[in-house]
Amino acid sequence: MADIKVGDRVRVVSEFEDERGRHAGKLGVVDRVDSDDRYLPYRVALDGEGSDWVFSVERTSTPTSRDACATRAKELLTDTDHTIACRHEAQDTLRAFIDGDDIGFHGSSGSKLEMSVYQRPAEARKFARGILALCDEVDGEEAQDVAAPPTPRDIRVGDRVEVLDDDCDGRRFGGCVGTVKTVHPRGDRLPYLVEFGDGKGGHGAPNGQWNCRAVELVDEAPTEESARAITRADFLRQARDLLDGQTYTADDLIHLADDLQGTYR
Repeated sequence: MADIKVGDRVRVVSEFEDERGRHAGKLGVVDRVDSDDRYLPYRVALDGEGSDWVFSVERTSTPTSRDACATRAKELLTDTDHTIACRHEAQDTLRAFIDGDDIGFHGSSGSKLEMSVYQRPAEARKFARGILALCDEVDGEEAQDVAAPPTPRDIRVGDRVEVLDDDCDGRRFGGCVGTVKTVHPRGDRLPYLVEFGDGKGGHGAPNGQWNCRAVELVDEAPTEESARAITRADFLRQARDLLDGQTYTADDLIHLADDLQGTYR
């Protein structure tokens, strides 16, 4: 199989092994590769059309960035179904689709519909984020120690800061100095999760952590340990260690990791 990867800009050489087919000569972007399928290994998001599986493609000379591929794939996949098949029983599938104002999920075995779930987009996004977190926990394929996005005050993970606004009129941690553990996205009401002392206390403890509205840098270089970017996988591993020996679900693991990360107050 040629070294064709997701994101490659390609021209369809042959739609089928023994027939050029109607897609031969068309241009598009590879959005999926199935190396186990010798007959239709490439799914191509065809220009001006939807995606389809084909037998053979060739890379064109025009490079396509990952962002461009993602944008193009999103455009082409709008209003289409998304289906995943079980790797052990290929006839067992889970399909996600739009149903009015809801996101629908159908679980099927062969042609028989076994179950259905309908939820609002916000809950569906939460479910999707949970799946990504589980994938990160299994194979570690997450962004490695990516620096927190810069804020208007340019506060970053690992910075030593003084709390200007603890969202409690200064009664809890106003004026205290600690280490930034998480910088939430811009627009978050409490963008800075700050750790105080040895950090071994619970959320809100004097030697624990607290989400703060405003902080400022202090003239103190962070230690090597505090400067290390804390990743989502770190919180998932910590949650798993805390739940060791107990009966828990994936949802329990994700929620505990959220609590440890300071997502919830």
